[in-house]
Amino acid sequence: AALWNNGTSVTYSGVTATDNVSVASGPTCDIASGTNFVVGTTTVTCSATDNAGNVGSATFTVTVTYTDTTPPVVTVPDDMTVTTLTDGTKTITFVASWFDEGGGVAMTCSTEHGVSASDVNRISNPPDNDYDVTIDVPIGTTTITCTATDEVGNPATPASFTVTVNAPADTTPPVITATNITI
Repeated sequence: AALWNNGTSVTYSGVTATDNVSVASGPTCDIASGTNFVVGTTTVTCSATDNAGNVGSATFTVTVTYTDTTPPVVTVPDDMTVTTLTDGTKTITFVASWFDEGGGVAMTCSTEHGVSASDVNRISNPPDNDYDVTIDVPIGTTTITCTATDEVGNPATPASFTVTVNAPADTTPPVITATNITI
């Protein structure tokens, strides 16, 4: 089995040639022992020639498997502080990314309150795998956690950061009501 999805070096032996009289050359194979074989099945053809010029050949297959056991790695931004213009929540957009040697990752982000990202859009292609993530955050400090699972089910270690949403600044002076007094 390969340790990486780009194959592995395969050393083989035991390819022999015999003849009823004698073998002049070979056996030689079209893919040499020690070559890097890609994941999948590759056919190797070997041939030998006898002293009369007769050529014999045979094939065998080399099957290289790869099992992805490495989880994706998720990256989130640093903690941030924002101010909302209204009471309630603030919609924020941030960039989160993942890396996985196998690819095919599904990424999700949500708050500690169970609010999931309303929008997750890829903004760059591999190897960057950056996503714009949009989510509503209430006033106060909220932890946002992003995670990912690759195409074979390996889950990432969740990555978190906090968002502090400050209430809007009070710029309205108090209204004073006074009643005239007559004595």
